[in-house]
Amino acid sequence: MPLAEADTRVLEAEERLDDSNRLPYLKPGFWKATVKTPFWASLDLEKFYPRVSLQCIKQNIQEHCANAPEITGTLLDDLLTFRVDLTGWSPKDLKKIDLDRTRISTPTSQPD
Repeated sequence: MPLAEADTRVLEAEERLDDSNRLPYLKPGFWKATVKTPFWASLDLEKFYPRVSLQCIKQNIQEHCANAPEITGTLLDDLLTFRVDLTGWSPKDLKKIDLDRTRISTPTSQPD
């Protein structure tokens, strides 16, 4: 099955990055086996479980997926800690794109 155009662009961009900056799960050799029909899934934890801490979620995933170390290490950390660099973006600009600075993790700034 061919990739969507956006996915192809992501893969091409990944290939131009230094190895230390690449997403581990997009590097050759990360996945132990291939599947005939891969799929993408997501879960909005904040929407469905607004009061549960990410640490609690992480501990439960690690406990119940102990036989899948490829997802319970740094990949899990990366998926649960989505960081956005908002350097140079004003609150007005962020509001235009419906981004609330106080609800996201940023590597270079603290929430206003």
